[in-house]
Amino acid sequence: DTKNWKNGGLKFDDNAKKFMLQTHQYRSSVPFYNPKLAGKITSWQQLLEPKFTGKIVAYDPRTGGPGQAVSTYIAAQFGLDFFKKLYVGQKVAFSLDTGQMAEWVVRGVKLVALGVTTPAYLKFKNAGVDTIAPADPDDGSGTLTGG
Repeated sequence: DTKNWKNGGLKFDDNAKKFMLQTHQYRSSVPFYNPKLAGKITSWQQLLEPKFTGKIVAYDPRTGGPGQAVSTYIAAQFGLDFFKKLYVGQKVAFSLDTGQMAEWVVRGVKLVALGVTTPAYLKFKNAGVDTIAPADPDDGSGTLTGG
């Protein structure tokens, strides 16, 4: 029933409004971090600080999914030099499991995670866990993703 949809109708992403139905959208490509151990993150540039070396995990950007989304956003927003300093210089670990990534941040194994999905984060937030939070960097707010 289209009256239950925002703006009273289905949202299509194609010009003809009949081929590419978009059923959801959310903000993505934001870092999730442990505010108790990392302090407040207000800038992407902070992730280059020495205290984050070896303490960042990212969804593997060599595969499809959230890893490609966040790495593409970072490269487009800040350039390849920043991208290399972050992913290579900061010795970022890779994972293909956003639940594992979120748990590492919660437990303090890693301080920051790039590419954590909203459901993986909400599992902890809804349980009252306060050792993982999305950052809201002043220099880059992420992207709006739909599907």
